Amino acid sequence: GVQSQKIELSESQIIIFASVRRTPMLDTLADRPDLVLFIDASLNHKYKERIKDILASEFDLTVKAIYKDFDQETNTSCTVILLHT
Repeated sequence: GVQSQKIELSESQIIIFASVRRTPMLDTLADRPDLVLFIDASLNHKYKERIKDILASEFDLTVKAIYKDFDQETNTSCTVILLHT
């Protein structure tokens, strides 16, 4: 889950920096890095879909693209959302 986050807003983008605790389930799969990579990619895809839907329905914003990355060593993530302006 999210431990802390910082959100930066501008007219054309939203940037979210977060400190997160990784899902414990993924730690149990440490011997299957291929499976962990697949699960991470699937969760990222779902997260992007949800963010795009929420921004459209709640804030009437149109998303151009969403980029998200997670660093396992520092347990930090960054999401960059580009908006149509």
